[in-house]
Amino acid sequence: MEWASALLDPDRDEARQLFVDELGANYRLEPTLLERAEAWLAEALDFSLGGDFSANFFAIAGALIVVAVIVAIVWGLRRRASYAAASDEASKSVLGNERLRPGEYRHRATRAIASGDYSAALLDGFRALTAQADEDTLLEHAAALTAAEVVRSLQGPYPQHRQGVDLAGRTFDLTRYGEVIPTADDALQVLDLDAALQTARPKMQALP
Repeated sequence: MEWASALLDPDRDEARQLFVDELGANYRLEPTLLERAEAWLAEALDFSLGGDFSANFFAIAGALIVVAVIVAIVWGLRRRASYAAASDEASKSVLGNERLRPGEYRHRATRAIASGDYSAALLDGFRALTAQADEDTLLEHAAALTAAEVVRSLQGPYPQHRQGVDLAGRTFDLTRYGEVIPTADDALQVLDLDAALQTARPKMQALP
């Protein structure tokens, strides 16, 4: 009865093989949508070869329409994902998709201060100094830079304003994401920093 004992008490290798066999018997990968479409197309074409002309025509036309619809759906999903990623990146950058001249940001900030909208004034004040640094060739790919990246890029050229630039960048993010409501002094500090950077002489060579 050794053979019966072996079946009831398999060794390590036999147990592993039994597990693999069982897994293979119960686990089957479901074909993807594209794979099912390919199989259906192959079946339709194969079937149509044995029929008359009209049956062939309608079978092939229907198969091509189905494939075209699937391709359009896949392309649309990928395009939507690409747009979403681009939109997400733009929402994190200081300048985003809106590209104004430094003077235009400053004008908006001044009007926001006058109307008591200190959040808008602070945000546009930081955008103004970012846009100015871009025009002065102190930033690379300015449109994609976050506030933290702008801060790191400007602390080298303006070492005397390191603390002010850092504070302005952190306040920009806190204001933008609604974590703080800035006061008039907060907004004016950013606008004063922008004015100070305009007259300061950067100590780092401009980017080529």
